[in-house]
Amino acid sequence: SARQDVRVVFTDINMPGAINGLDLAHAVKANWPGTGVLLTSGAPPQGALPAGARFLQKPFMPMVLVAAVQDLLAEARPFARSVLGAPL
Repeated sequence: SARQDVRVVFTDINMPGAINGLDLAHAVKANWPGTGVLLTSGAPPQGALPAGARFLQKPFMPMVLVAAVQDLLAEARPFARSVLGAPL
């Protein structure tokens, strides 16, 4: 179900278990297209990012992370208003 309180997902590409961060990113964008997705890893991604997703290669400065999240939040606002009718 849709959760209007989750506006950005931040994940590493390398995760334990059956799903990796890239698969998670594609699932998030397919099911909740207005949710921002930010991936990170120590190496470039080995597959295509979903449309609208961002990638930060480690290491990165904290302010770079903050700026990327702020950008994704700003992009999510118009979508949430027009499609979800969510108050922001």
